[in-house]
Amino acid sequence: MTRLFISYSHADSESVLPLARELQSLGFDVWFDKRGLIAGQLWEEKIVEAIIACDFFLLFISSNSVESDSVRREVSLAYHNGKTIIPLRLEKVHIPPTWGYQTIGIQWIECDEMNWQMKLLAALGLEVSHPRLSNANTRAEIANANSLDLNSNLASQKENLEIMIEIFGRDYINPSECDEVGTALRNLANSLSLRQEQLHLEYALKKNISTLADQVEKFRKICRNGSYEVDIERKNILGKMEDIFQKLGTN
Repeated sequence: MTRLFISYSHADSESVLPLARELQSLGFDVWFDKRGLIAGQLWEEKIVEAIIACDFFLLFISSNSVESDSVRREVSLAYHNGKTIIPLRLEKVHIPPTWGYQTIGIQWIECDEMNWQMKLLAALGLEVSHPRLSNANTRAEIANANSLDLNSNLASQKENLEIMIEIFGRDYINPSECDEVGTALRNLANSLSLRQEQLHLEYALKKNISTLADQVEKFRKICRNGSYEVDIERKNILGKMEDIFQKLGTN
C-alpha cells in the first residue's frame, strides 16, 4: 500500500482533511498530523517515523503553511531523507527560499485548477482513464467489414476523435489517457481501411492516423514531465488530430 504523508497548516484543515480522507478511500495509507491527540516528544517521534516511512510527501502550500515552523521542519526532513515531494499550492503565496531549493525541478500542482485532483492521482501513480473515451468502444475490435454500418461507425469514430481533441487540448494529460487515445486512433485507422473506397478518403489518411498513434505512445513516456518541449509536442499532436477531424468531416 502506498504511504502518503500530508504536511499542512492546521489553519487549512477544512481544505486539506477532506482530501486526506478521499485518498484513504482510494486505498492509500495516509498519515497526517493530528496534533493535540498526543502531546510532546512522543508525537514528534511519530511524525519523524511517518515521514521516513512514506512513499510520497504531500506539501500543501498556503499563507498559513509558509509561516509554520512545523511544516518547515517536515519539509526539511522529507528532503534530507530523499522523499518524493509533491507541492500543492492552495493559494498564490511567496515561497520561502529553502522550499524553493528543496522543490526545485518538481512540477507544482495548483489547487485552483479544474483538474488538479487528476494531476495529483497521476503523480501518485494512480492512472485514471478518461471515462467517456474508455466507454466509447476504444477497446472494441473492429467488426467484420460486411457487418459494419458505415454511417453509424463513422459517426462513432468522429465522436471518439472529438474526445481525443478535448483531452489533448488540456495542459495536462496522464499516461492512461494516452493509452486510451492510442488505442482509439488505431481502431479509427482500422475502421477507415475497411471502408476507404466508400468514404473516398485519401490513401495517406490511414497511414497518418497510425503514425499519430505511434506519436501518442511516445508522448506517453514524457507527458508527466510538464516541460516547455512537452507542451509543444502536445500541441503538435492536437493540431494533427484537428486536421484529421476536418478531413473526416467532409465525408
